[in-house]
Amino acid sequence: YNRSIAREEKGDFDGSSSDNTRILELDPKSVKAFYNRGIARGQKGDLEGSIADNSKAIQLDPKYTQAYYNRALARAQKNDLDGAIDDNTKVIELSPNNAEAHFNRGAAYWKKQDYDRTIADFQKASALNPAYKPQADPVIEQAKQFKAEAAAAAKGRPDET
Repeated sequence: YNRSIAREEKGDFDGSSSDNTRILELDPKSVKAFYNRGIARGQKGDLEGSIADNSKAIQLDPKYTQAYYNRALARAQKNDLDGAIDDNTKVIELSPNNAEAHFNRGAAYWKKQDYDRTIADFQKASALNPAYKPQADPVIEQAKQFKAEAAAAAKGRPDET
């Protein structure tokens, strides 16, 4: 197990993945081995493998926050925004003060053009961790602008009744 972590830290994701596969041969219910192999697979670009391994870790331990978080990252990279939102929401349910999950869910809402939820999540992320402010504040302002433009455009439309 320690060797797989050391390999991952050195960027040897193939070695880390192999080590975790070996752990799973010996202990097919090792939540950490599924989780760690999922990280290694995601780092190698195997997003489906990452999602599958994190899903297995979640199946074995439904409160394993890190597995939801990592699955959310993989889903976001695959542009499965609804899946990423669901997983980040679960992270927030399990760990309400997780600023990263609020930020990442807000980013997914941004891509879906759900500006109210973008604003709420980015504000929460910034409140929990001020390091997010430089990234969040411009997006919040842009989301507010988009909302105002949409409202103005809707007022200018003729009634369709």
